[in-house]
Amino acid sequence: RHQEPGDEAQIQEFCKVRPAFSVVQTAAYGERCDQDDPCGGSESIGRRFACRTARRLILLHSVACRTGLRCGRGGACAVPCRPVSNDTAETAPPIDPLQGICDDLQAETADLVRILVPLTGALWDQETPSEGWTIRDQVGHLAFFDETGTLAATDEEAFRASAAELMKANDPGAAGLDRARSMKPAELLSWFMSVRGSMTATFRALDGKTRLPWYGPAMAATSFATARLMETWAHGQDIADTVGANRTPTDRLKHIAHIGVRARPFSYATNRREVPDGAVRVTLRSPSGGTWSWNDEAGDANTVSGDALDFCLMVTQRRHVRDTNLVVSGPLAEEWVAIAQAFAGGPGTGRQPGQFTTA
Repeated sequence: RHQEPGDEAQIQEFCKVRPAFSVVQTAAYGERCDQDDPCGGSESIGRRFACRTARRLILLHSVACRTGLRCGRGGACAVPCRPVSNDTAETAPPIDPLQGICDDLQAETADLVRILVPLTGALWDQETPSEGWTIRDQVGHLAFFDETGTLAATDEEAFRASAAELMKANDPGAAGLDRARSMKPAELLSWFMSVRGSMTATFRALDGKTRLPWYGPAMAATSFATARLMETWAHGQDIADTVGANRTPTDRLKHIAHIGVRARPFSYATNRREVPDGAVRVTLRSPSGGTWSWNDEAGDANTVSGDALDFCLMVTQRRHVRDTNLVVSGPLAEEWVAIAQAFAGGPGTGRQPGQFTTA
């Protein structure tokens, strides 16, 4: 089970595999390999791991991962192993999960930019499903917090001084919206792309466990980058809904789903409600056809199940749960989905039932 990135005691190692060949889920045979990251290249979200040659390596030219956990991503590794000694494989240094998250953040950014580039000037001022927010506001919001995120990672003293000034207005993001509203669309897009590139490059140079100051509690750099990915996807959904753009769901959704599950206590806190005793088991179908699950030990009394896309739309409040195909069972599960919120801040207004007939 994928634990919170940056939680040193509980990090579990995952691989994100390429769907070039059939999955090999039988026992693997042969020697370990010395590939830096044989199972997924830039898309891996775990630490470096060794692998064993699969029984059908000659036929499939693929490998089975030895992480001890199945990623369930519906594909297999496309890079054959190079035999090396066991000592070499055991002592290979781990890959910081932050690098894989930065890769996913870049991919999510590229998908958003793909939608933004063709937009004409008038569309930038069109209101999105987030009441009072235009496309211009959505992009400005992302750009502003990318810029301040870079400042938090590079100059803590300057960030704290800036944050103190912004918090006086009880709305740290207002300055970013004002700035975005004063720009031409091309200038705004350029600002966003520039600060997103700078932030991602800055985060790549950090240790994932580094604690960064923020407007609320400090966060590990890995968790910070994951949150930026979630924000990009959620605000990108508003923009896609506004212009009717299609977005193909990817396994990057796992980051967002994980935040959504882990944010259950926050969902109660921001609504000033007590967190009830008991857990909710969440079981989701990934875009690549696998299964992701959380809180399996909770049993069947309280469960949420369905497509990962529906769950992510629900916890980011981009769809009302009734406009999804999620199956919600049990009083704790029903209570949670009514207030679920993966993003920081006060209670969100969410979406109305029937606002979107399909998820």
